[in-house]
Amino acid sequence: ISTIINITRSILLSKIDYALPIYGWCAPSNIKLIQSPYHAAVRLSIGAFRTSPISTILAEAGMPSIETRISQLTYNLIPKLFCCRNKILHNEVLKAIKCIRAPKLTSTINRCISFSCKLELTLKPKLLNQHSETPWLLNNSSFILSMMDLPKTTTSHNIYRQIFNNITDFYVGHNWNLLFTDGSKCIEHTTFATVTQDGKPINTGYIDNYCSIFTAEASALYAAIQFASIN
Repeated sequence: ISTIINITRSILLSKIDYALPIYGWCAPSNIKLIQSPYHAAVRLSIGAFRTSPISTILAEAGMPSIETRISQLTYNLIPKLFCCRNKILHNEVLKAIKCIRAPKLTSTINRCISFSCKLELTLKPKLLNQHSETPWLLNNSSFILSMMDLPKTTTSHNIYRQIFNNITDFYVGHNWNLLFTDGSKCIEHTTFATVTQDGKPINTGYIDNYCSIFTAEASALYAAIQFASIN
């Protein structure tokens, strides 16, 4: 069942989410056109009866309602609106903040500003600088990329281990203290861990289950940076 639910989530929500913060606030009759096939797909994915309440079906499948999804994706735009590189969008946000009269039609920008005021977020729109550097003029990366040319399908694990040991032995021989990080995600949990080269744990923990594996990896790296900065 979990596999079918994941397929339903990836196929349906990816299409529904596209521009949802914009068209999601249109007439309720238009939203109903999306709700019927969405609810039917979720019902089939868990094998529920047609008479089962929609709220129960969505809770059992762990899927959000369309209304909840609209609000979530709309409010996720707040940091993007207040810190953006698009000058036109930046000016529109400034106009919406300075506008005294209530607009006849509430735009997505107005909704985000109103919600940030309810949360008492003291945010000021900031126009970020455009990146002017071309990729071929950037400095060399500090990441070790020597194993990127070795595909997993044709490379033995022993070769990976040998290259890894050669790299770590070089830095240990130059009095480096190594830290190792890892992040993992399953259906129930999203976790991260940071340990020393001796295997002693520095920081381990859970993060919100809706976070991705990339967030877990970033959390582990952040914990390692914090530990290195004070030691």
